[in-house]
Amino acid sequence: MLKKVNFIMNLAIFAVVGAFAGYVVYVFCDRMARPDFYAVQSAPWYTGILVNGLIAAAALTAAVIVKLIIRRVARMK
Repeated sequence: MLKKVNFIMNLAIFAVVGAFAGYVVYVFCDRMARPDFYAVQSAPWYTGILVNGLIAAAALTAAVIVKLIIRRVARMK
């Protein structure tokens, strides 16, 4: 059972990292294609990347904490 949870946590970690990397590439390419759209906004163009980065960091932190708990429980057995 613990191996399944560990595998799911690994999938979650890679999914979060992949989704964040894809979002960063999308925003950067969109900014290069339509710079006027981002010039109209009052916030810098990378603000969305920073916000999503904080959310991704929180999700990664939670997944790593769960993995550490799983590792500790597995050592107790």
